[in-house]
Amino acid sequence: MPVDVDGQTVNISVRSGQVVENALSENGIELGELDRSIPPRDAALNTSITIYVIRVTEEIETVQEEIPFTTNILPNETMLFGERRIIQEGKNGIREVTYRHIIENGSEVNNSIISTTILSEPQNEIIMEGVQSPNIPVTLNGKLAYLIAGNAWMMEDSTKNRRPLVTTGDLDARVFSLSPDGEWLLYSRTAGADQSEVINNLWVINTTNASLKPINLGIQNVVSYADWVPTESRAVVYTTAEPRDTSPGWQANNDLSIVHFTLDGSVFSPTTWLESNSGGVYGWWGSNYSWNPSGKSILILQPDGMDLLTYSKKEPTHLLDIMTYQTHSNWAWTTQAEWNSDGKSVFMVNHRKDENSSSEDSPHFDLDIFSIQDGTYISLREDVGMFAYPSLSPKRSVDDQLAYLQASFPLESDTSPYRLVVMNQDGSNARELFPREGAEGMLPQQVQWQPVGGDSTDTLIAVIYLGNIWLVNVETGLLQQITGDGLTVKINWR
Repeated sequence: MPVDVDGQTVNISVRSGQVVENALSENGIELGELDRSIPPRDAALNTSITIYVIRVTEEIETVQEEIPFTTNILPNETMLFGERRIIQEGKNGIREVTYRHIIENGSEVNNSIISTTILSEPQNEIIMEGVQSPNIPVTLNGKLAYLIAGNAWMMEDSTKNRRPLVTTGDLDARVFSLSPDGEWLLYSRTAGADQSEVINNLWVINTTNASLKPINLGIQNVVSYADWVPTESRAVVYTTAEPRDTSPGWQANNDLSIVHFTLDGSVFSPTTWLESNSGGVYGWWGSNYSWNPSGKSILILQPDGMDLLTYSKKEPTHLLDIMTYQTHSNWAWTTQAEWNSDGKSVFMVNHRKDENSSSEDSPHFDLDIFSIQDGTYISLREDVGMFAYPSLSPKRSVDDQLAYLQASFPLESDTSPYRLVVMNQDGSNARELFPREGAEGMLPQQVQWQPVGGDSTDTLIAVIYLGNIWLVNVETGLLQQITGDGLTVKINWR
């Protein structure tokens, strides 16, 4: 029987049924530990075929290699567009890599890494790149705070007057709200490494006096809601949650407490307004809340209904059942509501039944106005989408206009982009203002009206679009982009 081995062909004697390895060995051909044969060394030989012997060797090689550095571009809106500044030089790192080479009959057939040791880490190059547009500055009323890359910034009186408020880089965007007078910013910071059982912490900072240090309110685990008490000075209302290892990472308490602080940074013990409770169906997600303009009561917005809580009562009054929405995921939908200027009714997103699907799976969400006094509601616009976020202009008169977000794909509104619409309070004269027709839509968000009072007489709405702040002039339709870093995630205007 012929054998192809070591570059030549030899003939050997083989007994019927003998395995390959034994046949080779009896004829003086030994297989090394790594060597292999065709047929395999344990195959029985019953017919006359050619046996191929493949000599296999292994080589171990250790070499040092460079680890290329990467370049990080940090947009900076305080620098003009096109301006670049290197703030950290790049430096390659070094690693030691051990390779295993497999050689068959003198030719390498495999090359694999069996170990890697980092001898020195690369140092990334960091370049600051200007994105500031040389456009004409826009006059603003009040203060426009915005959250960018974990930091809080503010524009005041003009888009050219911008400055950082908080530069810790760890704001988590769950809470971000200016006080009614604009003197304070309420915000939440991600818990540090030493607080493994804490989600975040609640802080405030004065926006006028830079000498006043930020104040830690000592409040933890605020994931659903915190805001200012509209009729009290330096008072914050909030709800808490308990951290969980399972998704979504918390169990809501559905409580409400109020905490006061002083100008010098002293924080008083919180006062419980509403005790912890189940929060109804899907209460684990958490409720949302909306203050009455009078500051004497607050709406409790739950996945399955709406309640009203007043200062004079410890227990809320049930107002309305809302058909729950089955997300089939680890989040829950909660209605959004905005008080009318008279404080007697609210604009709200309502979940409507569908004849072709189960109630909880219905894709229909309407914008309604609900009367607190008699419990009736009227539909203003059908199929706006589940994240319409109605927002009333701040004039507080019969001429107020209502802004809301319209889903581009209303029957898929959980993932749909949205467009800004402004209309009269009765639903008439609806105009789609932003983005322009044919442009990509916006992510769901609470839009911000320019406050009244100040040098600007324009009716403006601020929105976040593709990570930048845009101003929309409601009267003229003029659009202006006022940031260019692409990193803004939250805004608030007072």
